Amino acid sequence: MKNEKKTIKVFDRTEFLIGHALIIGAACYCQSGSVLFNNGKEQDDSWDTIIAKARFDKHMKLYRFKEFRSYLPKIFELPMEKDHDPWWAFASAVKDFNDIRRDNVVSSWIKVMDESMSA
Repeated sequence: MKNEKKTIKVFDRTEFLIGHALIIGAACYCQSGSVLFNNGKEQDDSWDTIIAKARFDKHMKLYRFKEFRSYLPKIFELPMEKDHDPWWAFASAVKDFNDIRRDNVVSSWIKVMDESMSA
């Protein structure tokens, strides 16, 4: 029996952004994920809520979204660190975040008190 891994077609920039947008957009609906896609099934127009039925399939097919969800966590993995670092699957995301923050956020040498610091 062969242990073959399915190859996934590369996500272009637009598809990558749409995948993220669909994950964020799903938070607006009180439904399970696959219900947000039509999948060629006819959906009735009677609403359970005041929010219209989601039609995520207009933006991305369900099979492609499932591939995106399985792909997304793997982009930060560093397999060569697996034996040394317990955070090997996410360590590069933290490093990238800290690098971007260091380059883009300017801190002051003067301490400034704002409303979050006042008692």
